[in-house]
Amino acid sequence: MKHLIILLSGREDEGKRASLAFNIALSAVACNEKARLFLVFDGVCWANPTISAEVKVGSFPSIADSLREFLELGGEVHLCSSCIGETCSPLSIPRDQIQPGIQISSTMAIIEYSRDAAVYTF
Repeated sequence: MKHLIILLSGREDEGKRASLAFNIALSAVACNEKARLFLVFDGVCWANPTISAEVKVGSFPSIADSLREFLELGGEVHLCSSCIGETCSPLSIPRDQIQPGIQISSTMAIIEYSRDAAVYTF
């Protein structure tokens, strides 16, 4: 089974939604299932290693650690090409500050991947 996790939330809830999104993504790859995390709107902030390292919720690992582990386990992380500018979010980040391993994609990637995937939004 394939899983598409769309993360729209940034730091407004102190990373709670992001931590849950990453936990679900990590659970999918741990079960040897394909998973793709797509960062849009304020969720683009998690592509910045400095920001993602600052946020840790309860017993969850930091967002940075979760992101790194997800990529190491074969998960894919995509960043909306429109949202990294200031089109969708004031939390945009410069391209040179994007975590290595994250792909920049259009929203068409959401449509293509979701055709036969379970979709979760946070």
